[in-house]
Amino acid sequence: MDYDPINFRPIIAAIQIGQQALTRPQPMTGQLNSSYELGQQLIHELAGEDQEQVMIIGVDVHSVVIDRQVLFKGGSHECQIYMDQVFRYLIQIGAHGLIFAHNHPSGLVEPSPEDRQFFKQLQSSCRLMNIRLVDCMIVGRNDYFSWQEKLA
Repeated sequence: MDYDPINFRPIIAAIQIGQQALTRPQPMTGQLNSSYELGQQLIHELAGEDQEQVMIIGVDVHSVVIDRQVLFKGGSHECQIYMDQVFRYLIQIGAHGLIFAHNHPSGLVEPSPEDRQFFKQLQSSCRLMNIRLVDCMIVGRNDYFSWQEKLA
């Protein structure tokens, strides 16, 4: 039986569109009710990424999402983060609070020593800028780590 590659183009295109739809960020609107809900959504979005990505989610005084953005992308095991860019973004959107999330392409969600050090710096910076640190999350393939859940 002879296969004509031209006949497979529609099937290949449909598969590619499906893959894009699965990895496209879902709109995140409304009030955030739990770290669990957010963690599940972020797992869905970031689980297949092979680069570390840092997502900043700005919320209002009632924890309603104002906006979110992937602010930084790095390599397979690290990402350079600039605090001035984080707070510039939050001030531009008029955020009262911050949810800081990043993925670990390895799939492991246990905070590294660098993650722990960064979390302390982020806490201090948020206090200085008078922006509430709602949560700081690490996202893996099937799980997430939430500082809010661990500290509560």
